[in-house]
Amino acid sequence: MSETPQLGGFVRLLPLTIDDLPEHPSLPGPGVLGKSPPSEQTSHQQAQKSSTQGSSRRPPLEFINSVLTEALTFADSTLDATFKPLSEKSASGSTAKVKLLKGEFSSEQTNAGLQSASSLRSTTTTKAPAETWFARRSRHENALRQGTATWDEFDHYLRDDHSETEKAYTPDIKYSHTALDWDPELKGKNVSNFSDIKMHITEMFYTMPVGLDPRVFSVLVITAKTASTQLDAASSSPQDFIVVQIPIDIRALPGAFFSNGKNLTEGTQSLEKKKPVLAIYTSVERAKLLGDNTIEWTMATASNAGGILPMWAQKLGVPPAIVKDVGLFFDLMATTRPAAAA
Repeated sequence: MSETPQLGGFVRLLPLTIDDLPEHPSLPGPGVLGKSPPSEQTSHQQAQKSSTQGSSRRPPLEFINSVLTEALTFADSTLDATFKPLSEKSASGSTAKVKLLKGEFSSEQTNAGLQSASSLRSTTTTKAPAETWFARRSRHENALRQGTATWDEFDHYLRDDHSETEKAYTPDIKYSHTALDWDPELKGKNVSNFSDIKMHITEMFYTMPVGLDPRVFSVLVITAKTASTQLDAASSSPQDFIVVQIPIDIRALPGAFFSNGKNLTEGTQSLEKKKPVLAIYTSVERAKLLGDNTIEWTMATASNAGGILPMWAQKLGVPPAIVKDVGLFFDLMATTRPAAAA
């Protein structure tokens, strides 16, 4: 029996800090930005301090390689080794059924993963919490028709334009805001088995059921094409990609909008001006074009919406929501095609 892969320290529910981020032209060195929203004066002081102390942040490609390697192991090994099947569901809008799975990780396991990355991310006094993950896996015809999508559509909308696509097909996401973007620095650069890499921080503003405050999920999003090296003939994948979303605390990041309260005074709509609950979310998404010309689509996620919503209620809502997302994506694809192809 193969040994269960150890959890890593990045794809966790414990948020990254700004100090964990790699080099970026607008970021000062670690320790300069605090945990509170910066004022105009403190931002100026931070810029001055940054210019004199230099950066000790990791190079972006080194950071990305660590995160994506961990995420790839999670998607291709940990999920199959540790998640248990729940059921198979039909998804409205999809011609294929969706398999649901569940993974439980104790705080001992998640903390061991955190310690394995202690030299790569900042240490905190907060211990990593136990995590409950839900995953879905489905296989789709590679075709330009209702209820499915082509590989090019999967690749463009889920990898190349992930955050905007997620906002477009998710009814509860009302606003998305890019707080920081590494794409100009990463253009044309590859690392290890990863190519066409993109990385940004985005804030997703969600509305909730009546009586609950809106939520904002701030995530570091990394997407890349992958070149798998351990695929057998049955699962040979000529093309595949991975998408990772990791929670991050950006309350002190000048480019934030919802997390630091700028929306309260700078928002242009009444909903946009509402004070949200800061929530956390992590996910790994994987798509493979298989040798039989079908597309395997896997997504695993863990989250905590915070506020007064109890965790048991949140856990009940995740499986049907992630199944629904499959059909919502294909419904969106139908609206992007010429009428004859939709």
